[in-house]
Amino acid sequence: MAKYLVLSVKSYDFENDRKERIVGAKISYLNRNPSKKENEYGYPPLIVSISDKDVLGQLTKAPAIYDLEFEQTTGKNNKPEIILTEVAYISPVDFSVLFK
Repeated sequence: MAKYLVLSVKSYDFENDRKERIVGAKISYLNRNPSKKENEYGYPPLIVSISDKDVLGQLTKAPAIYDLEFEQTTGKNNKPEIILTEVAYISPVDFSVLFK
């Protein structure tokens, strides 16, 4: 696992058009490396959606440093899709000191 700064966790719970219950969360985190794109600099946030209740239950605070482990699976049209599979809380991060 590798350390990441998790900025936010936004959970959702709704019923889709087919009357299926959709439960999960969107996790916003910073990549470990700065952007290498020509027209971009810094650390743009990344977002991954999760539906695994066990993994979601381990995301208890944000912003915070977590060890995160990802797996790659086949998504739509055989394109790679990243799945968050393991989470371990390390420490909180206090942004309030930046805005005083």
